[in-house]
Amino acid sequence: MSEYGASNLNKMNRGADRTIYDKDKINLILDAGSVGYVNNTICLPMSYGRIDNTLYLHGSLKNKMLCSLIESKVMSITVTHMDALILGRSGLYDSLNYHSVTVSGEVLKVEDVELKKNALKSIVDQENIEGRWEELCSIYEKELNTILVIGMTIDSISVKTSDTEVEDVRADLELPIWAGIIPSEQKTEVSIHNDFLIEKMPIPDHILQYYDVRKG
Repeated sequence: MSEYGASNLNKMNRGADRTIYDKDKINLILDAGSVGYVNNTICLPMSYGRIDNTLYLHGSLKNKMLCSLIESKVMSITVTHMDALILGRSGLYDSLNYHSVTVSGEVLKVEDVELKKNALKSIVDQENIEGRWEELCSIYEKELNTILVIGMTIDSISVKTSDTEVEDVRADLELPIWAGIIPSEQKTEVSIHNDFLIEKMPIPDHILQYYDVRKG
């Protein structure tokens, strides 16, 4: 089993029993997400992609967040999935089931054209719509020159998860108050055609398959 080492930066003191450092489990959480919260002076949600040990972000050449990350040379990003609401008999014991990963590392500006294309493909792939990139129109080099892409090497990483039941105090168990768990998941609705589609153009198979898996 391959793990990221614990350090002063990523070691959890509270809830240490909910923390894991296993690379395979961490990559599963990263790959299941599509939006990460990027931390710098402010915190912003951004789409991302992963290739091996590097996460990629993209934006315009004047994107203040990306430019400041390049200047600071380090960043962190957090990806969280909410799995359920835990409702106790007292508001003090309401909680969430979740799995969350925080990644920190060195920031690099992507200059190489082929790496830039691969990084953008990884961001499209992160949506988990298999086959989508191959259907898209080609990106020309002059278009690439208008896009800023950065990569963050995964140097430090930790995961916290919670998968518990209601944990009310014993004295509250006899109260006539409903308690339990409400599972939560993201689902996909039926696709909506763009108004300018070529007439009678069918929905691609990869879109239908994506909907079928996630329609709930």
